Amino acid sequence: MNTTGSSTEPRSSASDQQCWAAADITAHTDKYTQTTLEQHMRLMAILSAIVLLSIMTLPAKAGHSTGNGTCLDDATHYQNMIVNGKRSDAPLYQQSLEMRDKAVSEKTQGNVDKCEEYFEEALRMIRKTGGEYPTE
Repeated sequence: MNTTGSSTEPRSSASDQQCWAAADITAHTDKYTQTTLEQHMRLMAILSAIVLLSIMTLPAKAGHSTGNGTCLDDATHYQNMIVNGKRSDAPLYQQSLEMRDKAVSEKTQGNVDKCEEYFEEALRMIRKTGGEYPTE
């Protein structure tokens, strides 16, 4: 730089140098933050995939099955079938209620197999097959 101030290089003040230094730090920080964020997102994607695959391999249960030796799920299924007067239009509805009472009686006596058998019969009486209720 010459003394007349006519230099081919632009002059830089201390504040300009600080500004450039701050820009370099910001660029470095942004790049570091972006890399870290990408790593975290990749990790979350992998963990999500593992969790999803784990859930998909678990056996599905509807909450009621026959022959499992509990009779409780059969009672729950029956109750869900008749709640709020549903299935009360079935021709065998009253017989179904009587069969349910027999099933509960067997359950209290500890005869779970008979309980399940009676509940299955009670359910059959109010279950529609092909859009129609059974009549016998």
